[in-house]
Amino acid sequence: NAFSKKKQRHVLRIHKAQYIPFKESLINLLKKPEVYESLNCPSRANIMTDLSTRSFCYQHPVFKLPDSLKIILFYDDIGIDNPLGTRTKSVGMFYWTLANLPRFVRSQDRCVFLLACIEKQHLKQYGFTIVLDDFFCTIEELQTHGIPVTINEKLHIFKGSLLLICGDILDLSQMHGFKCAFRLGRKPFFYCDVNQDTIRRINKGSECHLRKLEKYDKNCMAIDFANEREKARLQKKYGIISLSPFRKINNFDIFHQTGIDIMHALLEGICQRELKLLLKHIQQQKFANLSSLTSMIRNFQYGCNEPSPSDKFNLSSEDNEAKFRASASEMLSLFKYIPFIFHQSHLTELISASVGWHSFLLLREIISISLASEIDITSIEKLEELVTRYLITFDNAYGYVQRIPKHHLLVHFGEQMHRFGSLRFTSCMIFEKKHSFFKRIKYRNFRNIAFTLADRHQHYIASLMYTCSNAATSSFLYSGHQIKKVKELDSSAAKLHYLLDMEKNLYETNQVTLFGITYVVGEAVLINDSVFPIDPVFGKILTIIVQDKIVLLRLQLMQVIVFNQKLCVYEVRLLDSSVTKNVYELKHVWP
Repeated sequence: NAFSKKKQRHVLRIHKAQYIPFKESLINLLKKPEVYESLNCPSRANIMTDLSTRSFCYQHPVFKLPDSLKIILFYDDIGIDNPLGTRTKSVGMFYWTLANLPRFVRSQDRCVFLLACIEKQHLKQYGFTIVLDDFFCTIEELQTHGIPVTINEKLHIFKGSLLLICGDILDLSQMHGFKCAFRLGRKPFFYCDVNQDTIRRINKGSECHLRKLEKYDKNCMAIDFANEREKARLQKKYGIISLSPFRKINNFDIFHQTGIDIMHALLEGICQRELKLLLKHIQQQKFANLSSLTSMIRNFQYGCNEPSPSDKFNLSSEDNEAKFRASASEMLSLFKYIPFIFHQSHLTELISASVGWHSFLLLREIISISLASEIDITSIEKLEELVTRYLITFDNAYGYVQRIPKHHLLVHFGEQMHRFGSLRFTSCMIFEKKHSFFKRIKYRNFRNIAFTLADRHQHYIASLMYTCSNAATSSFLYSGHQIKKVKELDSSAAKLHYLLDMEKNLYETNQVTLFGITYVVGEAVLINDSVFPIDPVFGKILTIIVQDKIVLLRLQLMQVIVFNQKLCVYEVRLLDSSVTKNVYELKHVWP
């Protein structure tokens, strides 16, 4: 009951959440033959290309089976309101996808499915268990009996389980029943059993005491059986409020199967701190002022398809610190291009001997490995070494007191890569993209905002899965290549390549996107590494020719002059020769 000021009496208010039945959603997805065909994505030996290609899956009793379903769950909250309203409601969003799907497919909006949505205030009041109870039951059924699905008139039994939980570290702490506090909590992170006063001194993963599931269960049991006074003391001591609802899932380790997100940890945390300190150092040494630095960053020519700082980007000084606002994608672009921006403005010579500059470059290397699509054991060893060097260099440049709590998460990156492979595929970036769908449909939201969001989303997914006559669509997973600004060519141009047919229409374009990779005229691509024995060969795109499913690139060859190890870039020169290549023949990482 709640008191109504309008009616001047207590009225009954029903708090609602929207849950999309997980079992039915999963069956609907698996029924599509194209999904079944793409469930098994084999990996090359010794190369980790996705979540299911590392030690954790090979050793797990469920995931070691090649056809087992590997489910990824994501949780985050977003602010939604009506444009004419003044109240913003925070809504908790649960999404899921299948790690079995090819990674380029999994990154699309259409392959990230809504599981539940509930207003954040209700979630805090009632907890996560009541919302996810049906999900836990379906996972148990998947683990034990399996779920029968008929595909092309043939019955298949699918087994599987929850592979990974992704999300913001504070939200995941709350979900698992831990105290949520980076700066004030006695134990800032639920992953490790480390106190606040020692967390800034740890430079290696081996120096950190990780939480163990057995000890965690004992701590939770002690809290449950304690009286009120003793319970408060134990909760503060262990940093635990209650048992995680995910302990209901058999063989699920909340510490090993909850991912550290590089977007929140690196791009929205450590990178922002690093860049602010570097810019402050440049200003203090009078190498450049904040106004000129702002102008350098704004006016630099970034890549065609990369997010660059907006025209409103501005560096300001507040409390003797450089302040700016940048999204995760903008932060990634800044870290990629800052060395070139400074080189273009002749700043590099002035700061090259600075310890702060070396700290920045080490962090840039860490980002490069963390976002790599394919890695091997050498990559992991190099990352662990870089993390240790970076933390020591950062302390030498600014002092360990300048570390933020998220700096500590770096020491756990290597262990997570050992378990799941590239950190790129345990990142929240693909799920955060899904938020944009719900923010686009914020208009005409009703009082039960969770219902509005869920209803519109399910209609959207249904329109992609089925036609108007209720027949299944044949291309749900991939909508096709995207080609822009097409102009028709004369049929005689088909002589350029043996794959082209003179009797079919031929087109030229300046931009094409295949499986999430965009090719633009004027940009460089890696052709192969066999022409020159040591260095790879790049080509500058001159024209793009399209005929049916054939995409050809006319490339001007580029030869490597030198590789800059510190900046992780190649210096190249244009050659007089050119070549026409089928886009599928290029030497690069296909999704």
